[in-house]
Amino acid sequence: MPPRSTAVALVLLAAAAPCAPAQPLITVPDDRTDAVLWIDSASGDVRRSFPLSDGAAATAPLDSRRLAPIRIASVTHPAAIVVSDPRNRRLSAIHPDTGEPLGIIADNIDARGLALAPTGELWIAAGRGGVARFDPRSGTLSTVVPANPRQGPNQAVGILHRPPGVVPENLNDDPEDDLPEGDILVTDVTLDAIWRFSPAGARIGAFSRDSSLVYPQQLALRDDGRIVVCDTFADKVREFTPTGDILASYAILRPRGVIERADGALIVSAEPGILALRPDGAIERILTPGYPAGAPRFLSNAGCTALVGDLDGDGRVTNFDVDAFVLALVDAAEFALTYPDVDRLCAGDINRDGRFDLFDIDPFVSCLVELPEIGRPCP
Repeated sequence: MPPRSTAVALVLLAAAAPCAPAQPLITVPDDRTDAVLWIDSASGDVRRSFPLSDGAAATAPLDSRRLAPIRIASVTHPAAIVVSDPRNRRLSAIHPDTGEPLGIIADNIDARGLALAPTGELWIAAGRGGVARFDPRSGTLSTVVPANPRQGPNQAVGILHRPPGVVPENLNDDPEDDLPEGDILVTDVTLDAIWRFSPAGARIGAFSRDSSLVYPQQLALRDDGRIVVCDTFADKVREFTPTGDILASYAILRPRGVIERADGALIVSAEPGILALRPDGAIERILTPGYPAGAPRFLSNAGCTALVGDLDGDGRVTNFDVDAFVLALVDAAEFALTYPDVDRLCAGDINRDGRFDLFDIDPFVSCLVELPEIGRPCP
């Protein structure tokens, strides 16, 4: 590894490289092209495309999440994009930079919507298989909530983990149950309902069984605690209070996926394409037009859980990250050996363009000039 003075010199010399503007990226599984796309949520430009082969990867992607680290078939990888594939009944993983298949996590699972818990576990809406949970550290998959044709979920499609502190206290049936790990919301396209469960699998009841729900799919959590649901066959995007009352409904043709952008705008995948909505629900812009009825699917943030800028993995961004940053740029293999617990592609993507390359040098140097608070990422 080069001495610190050499590392600083390398960074400063390379700082003349042009800097690409940072834009928030969203992940869009595209059933039309059998690929996972990273799309600029402001312009609609496709930044990355990961074609999925008919081998170890999915061929009918519905949802995806980035996990780091993750254990697949006894091998631990620094990071992976996990893809649900209900057509082929499997959950698989690809490399987050090259798109290379990393393996099949589970076969014979009706994997649909995915949700990440703050602890790093992956929740899976498994259709008529109920709700499952995948532990990326051990590589184990378990059923947490079995399907229930009468009490739900009969066919679980969308799933959301609400972290502790977001769940209103008056939602709990048992006043002594403060749900310290939050709760799980699951959409049921057969019973046209949204169900609530504890992370341990205990049934809490219905979040909503409003008669207007017709085939609800993906859910999203807004910063203020409101819940957004794609009510597909009702041609509505609906907003709920944290306690399950409908606040507003927006007319959108066949909405399937939804996510809240950093500026508060709702991004919706629907039959007309990927749409940005104004606060009143009107379409502000069609980001990506022309999708057929079969695509796109659910949406998620292309970002990750690593602390951006913390290349040495000590939980803070400091000048001690310089050597690790340079090593990550010049020798990815050596970096993986030296810092096995650091997601290189994620921690090094300072400009948030979905890549780790020379365009990240200028913003990294700027971050070092004015260091963020302990535990905070590079801006």
